[in-house]
Amino acid sequence: MTRIQGWLNRRVGRAALFGIACGALAGLGCGGGSGSGTGGTGGAGGSGSGDRAAFLAACGSYCDGTGSLGCPMSQTAQACKESLCPKAADDYPRCHSVGADMYSCWAEGPFACDDNGYAHSGGENKACLDQQVAYFTCVHAASCDRYCEATKALDCGDPDVEACYQACSKPIFDLRDCAPILGGYRACLADSSPVCQGGHPAADACSTYARNAGNCLITPDWMCEGFCIAISADGCAYDACEDSCAMEKQEAAAVSQQCQNLFQSYLGCLVQNGVTCDGGTIASAACDQAKTAYETCLQGG
Repeated sequence: MTRIQGWLNRRVGRAALFGIACGALAGLGCGGGSGSGTGGTGGAGGSGSGDRAAFLAACGSYCDGTGSLGCPMSQTAQACKESLCPKAADDYPRCHSVGADMYSCWAEGPFACDDNGYAHSGGENKACLDQQVAYFTCVHAASCDRYCEATKALDCGDPDVEACYQACSKPIFDLRDCAPILGGYRACLADSSPVCQGGHPAADACSTYARNAGNCLITPDWMCEGFCIAISADGCAYDACEDSCAMEKQEAAAVSQQCQNLFQSYLGCLVQNGVTCDGGTIASAACDQAKTAYETCLQGG
């Protein structure tokens, strides 16, 4: 029996960031919308009042710009300052600093009314792209606070909320193209009365989110986390999944880089095609060819 077979036989128990940022998250700006906002509550570890003041000042300057034109679908400057700015500051306290950077950049304009009657800054998605990426990634990571509070209440996973947040948010910041998908997955778990499965929260309502998140994480650094998230959607999560996978990945890398690449391809196939875990074995007939290629590499083939 090869190492991969021994591991898998254990008992089992690129998104459009700115399309989302200026669509589903339109309450954070992007044309001076209603300021209704979306997303998490921010949670523990938020930035201090100095950062909040800087955020409110920068957001207020942006509101002055969008409100100065009288675009028919945009708020007045005062209404924007009273709704958009404080709500965003309250909802995402960890993001005050990067948010201030983005709104300061947006506030430089130039401003114009679009064909639908909304005011926009000329910096949106252009000169301020880096600042937008930083802020909206932070906004998506805010779902980790609610997720970690849910895991603590469920007594499932790390009881230290701050440590949980750091672990949860790291792939969101490392893989920013995946931020909307990973943030959506964590938010779904926080909102869906999860159960503890394999030491991690899981919920049937979040199966699609889990598969999408897992698929996005199939990268050299995050393949094991992606695999373990994805198989939870198939009811196949088990204790120490990530540790077992990481050990297998390390052993593959010790043989050759090609074997590690083939291991990643095999995991990616399992994530994309779904797995069964009847009788305690994780398997997918659709991935037999990828499995064989990986095992042959381990054997020196």
